[in-house]
Amino acid sequence: MSDDIGVLDRYLTVWIGLAMALGVGLGYAVPGVADLLNAVTFNGTSLPIAIGLFVIIYPIMAEIDYGRIPKVTRTARKEIGLTLAFN
Repeated sequence: MSDDIGVLDRYLTVWIGLAMALGVGLGYAVPGVADLLNAVTFNGTSLPIAIGLFVIIYPIMAEIDYGRIPKVTRTARKEIGLTLAFN
């Protein structure tokens, strides 16, 4: 791994823990927030969760070198197969 990782990457576990604690704290401080978030759904999908996942995944997807995909799929067939099977 590169020595030039940013603060967000370096302390990702801390940020996730803080976000979880904030969510739990918000749930206790504002009891109606869970019902509010659950009300914002589209075809059974929670929009706040979908938006949050998009915000997390988009930067990763934007940095993919799509030209290397054929090489990776040739050398990692077993791993890709296992991933597809588990999903």
